[in-house]
Amino acid sequence: MKHYTYICLLLLFLASGCKNDNVAIDPLPEKPTLKEDPKAQEITALVEDKSHVDKIKEEAQLDTPPEAKTESKVDKIADAAVPPPPAEKPKKKKAPKTVGKIEFKEVVYDYGKIDSGDEIEHNFIFTNVGKAPLNIITASATCGCTVPSYPFLPIEPGQEGRIGVYFNSVGKEGIEEPVITITSDGNPKIVKLKLKGEVLPKKKEKSKQEEPTDSIH
Repeated sequence: MKHYTYICLLLLFLASGCKNDNVAIDPLPEKPTLKEDPKAQEITALVEDKSHVDKIKEEAQLDTPPEAKTESKVDKIADAAVPPPPAEKPKKKKAPKTVGKIEFKEVVYDYGKIDSGDEIEHNFIFTNVGKAPLNIITASATCGCTVPSYPFLPIEPGQEGRIGVYFNSVGKEGIEEPVITITSDGNPKIVKLKLKGEVLPKKKEKSKQEEPTDSIH
């Protein structure tokens, strides 16, 4: 009896279930896919862009040799450590050197006309008009017939000195103009002196007249 009752209940349950199959059941709403959701698309694009940028950076780092990276850092450190060049100091102008200054009373002496074999002596007087001692270094002549002499001691400022000249006219005839060159440490450094004149031929000695002899007629 109990078994029969259970069978009946089971049949009733199955019968009720079949009726419920005919009832329309609303389906659950479908979730939007990534392609349809704009926010999801925007996030996906950002992720893809970042991945692309990271990939480019990695490729660039691989292409750059490590030495170049090291050199760039070292160069930056070196550039920062090197001090700027010092400013050039204005050059001081050297004061002009103080020297003696030679000034002659005359630079040409006219000895006129002399006979060949005559000797001429003359002194050319000069003054040191500078502000430092004046030293005569050399004195030379253009002819061996002319011998100059000069002071070996310094001529102090304001003092006078002399250049002696000796001229020997032996063997000379005509116009004679020997030049004497004076070299000093003053201003000017070189001064030229000159003798000028005419040397006449040497006069011939008159021969003694022969004494008259008595004639015998």
